[in-house]
Amino acid sequence: MIKDLRRHRLRTVALYGTLVPILILFPIVLWKLDLPFISSTSGSRYRVFEIFAFCISLTVVVIAATRLRKTASGSFAVNLPTVLFALLACYFAAQVTEFRPQSSDWLSYERAARAIIDGKNPYLETGYLYPPLTALALASMYQMTVWVSGLLHIAASSEFAWQGVFYLYQCLQFFLVIGAIVLCFRFAKTLGAPDTTAAVLISLLFVFNTPLLRTLHFHQVNLWLFDLIMLAVLFVNAPVLSGLALAVATHVKLYAAIVLLPFMLMKRFGVVLSALIGIAIIVALQTAWGTSTKLWQQYLDLAAGFPAGTTFRDNGLHSILYNTLAFVNRIVNVEHDTFAQAVRILTLSAAISVVLYFGRRYYKRERSFAVRSTTDEAWAAMCRLYGNVFDAIAMVLIISPLVWEHHYILTIPLIILVILTQGKQKPWRVGVAAFLICAIPIFDVYPFSYHRIAGLLLLLSASPPKIPATPIHDSPFTILG
Repeated sequence: MIKDLRRHRLRTVALYGTLVPILILFPIVLWKLDLPFISSTSGSRYRVFEIFAFCISLTVVVIAATRLRKTASGSFAVNLPTVLFALLACYFAAQVTEFRPQSSDWLSYERAARAIIDGKNPYLETGYLYPPLTALALASMYQMTVWVSGLLHIAASSEFAWQGVFYLYQCLQFFLVIGAIVLCFRFAKTLGAPDTTAAVLISLLFVFNTPLLRTLHFHQVNLWLFDLIMLAVLFVNAPVLSGLALAVATHVKLYAAIVLLPFMLMKRFGVVLSALIGIAIIVALQTAWGTSTKLWQQYLDLAAGFPAGTTFRDNGLHSILYNTLAFVNRIVNVEHDTFAQAVRILTLSAAISVVLYFGRRYYKRERSFAVRSTTDEAWAAMCRLYGNVFDAIAMVLIISPLVWEHHYILTIPLIILVILTQGKQKPWRVGVAAFLICAIPIFDVYPFSYHRIAGLLLLLSASPPKIPATPIHDSPFTILG
């Protein structure tokens, strides 16, 4: 029975895994054929995006119709997850293909990739702030685009090739969102949520989510981080897969390495070792096995002077303290050096306090796990893992020097966890926290722009570190009381 289930899952993964490259490449073929019944509402430059949207829509309809036909005799609740998934897929296909202008963030990635191709410093006047992996990947995609264009006898200028890279990147963004939805659905299921409950909750959190929309519209790499961390957490019993996912995530954004800390403290040494080996192998490949370290030296030079946020919408400790003291300084008017020193001291003190707070939460959770009264060992171990990992992510979001709104997509699993374990007991606190983090649009108004960190702190206050009792969710309308 279990073997049959595993085979079915493997076949499903293989089927959808095969569909991904087909759905990315087939629109290019249709675009190249220039068929008379295919036009474009936005001009030839964006025709391939519209063909991609058509192919996704057709595929979603076929998959949904097939699944609904199999459950035609089922109730509305049985069919609702399929309907919601189809709606989510179409919604995010529109988000990816309708908002095509290249953002300042994307242009910084492209400038860094161009610099690597030209043998220049990708961190010099490009705006690129991340480890080399993303820029190297885009440079490789550019070279692949040029090569494929030659095979198809397409005259590919540099700008044309970069437009092709942008198309591939946007396609991957769509599939990363779908992957995030599937992973969160599985995550909610592990917390005891029925299919309908999980589908309704995830639909609400993904549609009414300003950080996610910001990620998509500014072509940010946070979805790679999100999916890789979720893979590491959900497949923790496959330590090689879990560790390699964390290794790649760390090379996307360095602060993903914080997730290694709870794994190490919980003695998940297989995951930690796999991650460290993966990180080392990626560095070795990027540096030609240590013979060409210039790119990493350039990144470390940047990291040594990494900028700290000062805008109101930056929800990090530094921004809050800097701007608060800046208003105070209008009255006392101290010298710039004294002001800067005060900000550094207070930020460091606050960061240490935050680390101690999360250390206390970890200690209490471990103690609760050690003296747990629940007879469900698997449930207790899972809550311990989820609590420690997502506490670590919350800590990084609070103490990082630069915390933009799009970083807050990493709070989605924590919101799901708190809603499903504490929603009935604290519906208003949990609901308001989710609203502050996800639903409110972006603006720069002191101090109201700090609503996301306020929501995160409220969410943590609603989630005591004690291992919760096994929840029972009868319907999607009872999770918040």
